[in-house]
Amino acid sequence: MKTLLLLCIIIIFAITHSSGQRANKKNKADSVLKFSPLTPRGYLNLTANDFKEQSIAPFKMKKKQFMHFGIFCAATAVLVISDPNVDAYARKLDNYKLVRKVSPFITNFGSNYGIYTVGALELTGLIFKDKKLVTSGILASQAMITSGIYTWIGKIGFSRSRPSVSYGTRYYCKGGPWHGAPDYFDSWSDTKKVPGAGYDAMPSGHTSMAFSIATVYAMMYKDHLAVPVFSYTMASLIGLSRMTEHAHWGSDVFVGAALGYLCGRQVVNNYEKLSKIYTKRHKHKDISVSLNYSENKYLAGFNYKF
Repeated sequence: MKTLLLLCIIIIFAITHSSGQRANKKNKADSVLKFSPLTPRGYLNLTANDFKEQSIAPFKMKKKQFMHFGIFCAATAVLVISDPNVDAYARKLDNYKLVRKVSPFITNFGSNYGIYTVGALELTGLIFKDKKLVTSGILASQAMITSGIYTWIGKIGFSRSRPSVSYGTRYYCKGGPWHGAPDYFDSWSDTKKVPGAGYDAMPSGHTSMAFSIATVYAMMYKDHLAVPVFSYTMASLIGLSRMTEHAHWGSDVFVGAALGYLCGRQVVNNYEKLSKIYTKRHKHKDISVSLNYSENKYLAGFNYKF
C-alpha cells in the first residue's frame, strides 16, 4: 500500500510539473490538452477513455479477433487441464537452491519492485527532462490501474484456490477448486474456511501488472530492440516465479499475462490515436510573406503552411 502511495505521489508530481511547463507555452489550444497524460485533466480523461474503450472492445470484435479469442480460450482450457502436472514439476524445482534463492526476488518485481522501477524511471525522466520517459511512466500507471481492476474482478468471479494454500490440507484439489464469488466473500468472515487471499488465484495479479508495464515500455521504445526484449523477458520470468512460488497455477499466469498485455497495448494505442487526432485538428497554420528585389523588379511572395 505504501509503495502504491509512493508511485501516486511521483505520478502526481510529474503531471503537475509537466502541466506547469505546458501552461507557460503560448498559443496552445486548450482542447489539444484534453487527452494529454501530462496534465491532471488529460490524465483523468485518458484513463476514463481507456476504461470506456476496453469495456466495449469485446462487442466490437471482428472475425480475426474472434479467431484469436477462440485460440486464447482453447489454450487456457489446455493449461487448466495441465495445471496439476505443471504444478507438480514446479514443486520439484524446490530442490534447487538457485530457484529457492532467486524466485522470491524476481516475483517481487510483479508488485513492489515493479512500482519502484516505474517510479525511478519517472523521476529520471523528470530530472533529465525526458518527455518520452515521463509519458511512458504515466501511461504505465494507467495500464496498471486498468489491468489491476480487471484482475480483481476476475479473482472474485472465478475465486480459484491457490496451489500453496491447500498443500497438506483437506482443501487440496488437483488444479485447485473453483468456488465462485459467494464463497470468496464468505471466506473473509468464516474462520473455518480458507482465508479469502487463498481464493484469488485466477488470474495472476503479479503477472498482469508485469506485462502491463512491460508492454507500455516495449511499445514506447519499440525502435530500441533491447527494451522490448528485456521488458518481456523480465515479465515472463515474473510469471514463471509465481508458479515456483506456488502462488499460482500455469493457467492463472497465462491469463494474467494476456490481460496485462492487452491493457498495456490499448493504453498506448489509445494515447497515440487521440494525440494524433487532437494535434492534427488544432495544428497551427503558418503564414509568411516575403519581398525580394531581383533584376530591377520587386517580387512578392506568400507562403501558407498547413
